Amino acid sequence: MDIEIWRFVHGNPHYLVSSHGRVQTVAHTTRGKDGRVLRIPERDKKLSVDVKGYQIVGLTKDGRTFRRYVHHLVLEAFVGLRGKGQECRHLDGDPLNNRLDNLAWGSVSENALDRVRHGTHHQASKTHCKRNHELTPDNLLPRQGRRDCRICARERAMA
Repeated sequence: MDIEIWRFVHGNPHYLVSSHGRVQTVAHTTRGKDGRVLRIPERDKKLSVDVKGYQIVGLTKDGRTFRRYVHHLVLEAFVGLRGKGQECRHLDGDPLNNRLDNLAWGSVSENALDRVRHGTHHQASKTHCKRNHELTPDNLLPRQGRRDCRICARERAMA
């Protein structure tokens, strides 16, 4: 049985984030712009999806609303702050799966290798080069991080 664990969002005690990628408002009181006391109930936050397919949530702090990636909130709460040069990795390749067991901080290179492994890297999904030669294993040059067409390379060498 997978137990859902809740922790405070780093730097904002009015919100909780779960190990399953859910976000909640903590019941609290605050002052409105007109000075009245407002009672904020506990409730689940509505998550949206940005143009790249990642879940985002609007969190308010000091009267301003900030949009945050849910996967960042989960990692910050359960693993720690992001180190220099690190980014979030979705280990199964699904940007909507923000469960703690699917997330990790990693290097840009590790994230790119994940995309190749998942088949979501823009180069890995190419079937033909720009001159329309088929990119089969026999027609690929062995270069790290690139998929170069052997026929095009041979034609360039002859020119």
